[in-house]
Amino acid sequence: EDPFQFSGSSNPYDDIINITTEEAHTGEASIRVASYENTHSHSPIFVLNEEVCRDKLKAAPYNYNASAIDNYFENGVESTVANIPHILRTSTNTGVNGLNTPLPIECDCLGKFAPEAGKEYHVSAWVKESKNSMEQNDKVTYSKTKIEVRFYDASENEISKAEFYPRGKMVELWQPIKGNFIIPANTQSIRIYLMDLGTTLVGSFFDDIRIHPADANMQSFVYNQDDYLISAELDRDNYATFYIYDERRQLIKVKKETEEGIKTIQEGRQHTKYNANALNTQ
Repeated sequence: EDPFQFSGSSNPYDDIINITTEEAHTGEASIRVASYENTHSHSPIFVLNEEVCRDKLKAAPYNYNASAIDNYFENGVESTVANIPHILRTSTNTGVNGLNTPLPIECDCLGKFAPEAGKEYHVSAWVKESKNSMEQNDKVTYSKTKIEVRFYDASENEISKAEFYPRGKMVELWQPIKGNFIIPANTQSIRIYLMDLGTTLVGSFFDDIRIHPADANMQSFVYNQDDYLISAELDRDNYATFYIYDERRQLIKVKKETEEGIKTIQEGRQHTKYNANALNTQ
């Protein structure tokens, strides 16, 4: 399940944006964003307008209990009866009357995350442009991708935007995008776009997208889908430590991502000696 809910693309082609296993910075998948001719593809990853989200969840077709909704948004009180906040962690609502209705775009967010106007936040991600783009020349930095943070007022008019481009050293053809932004005072909603500025459907790949207060640190984890073992840990700078296991699910290698590349920092195997004599005496 995706931690961010995708609202589609400005591009008319349905397959422009998708989750793909073609490339991944950590884990098994990433977001592929492609462009077609001169149309830039955008993927608003999260849109949160708390007041509108509340009102829409209380109305049809959702009809969630008004007091339960208010209690969650105001006091953080979860309600298992009203299926809150589970509804805000999924892309669709299945908890009321057996409906399978997409949540309002204003609620597209994992749990309760409400950035405050006037405060500074940090956004970071990893990007990898297409193989075709890389083969053209030995690039030091990517030039066909960026992240935009757009701010809107109560009438959904765009107030301003912040733009972030790839910078820093590439690590196995993945390059970081990161920077800080301050939310304008009269902002009512925010949209964050992943953008490919190229002209082919091959597109670019984005992974490990994080947003948090600029004066805070964040540590995140990636787990294997089949056995739930931790496969990667992302530090405060969004650099990964990779954990590799053998067929018995025992840790055999630890690798650390750095600006100089990915280095092995720990390696070892465990072996239990077979004792035939012990078996014969039983």
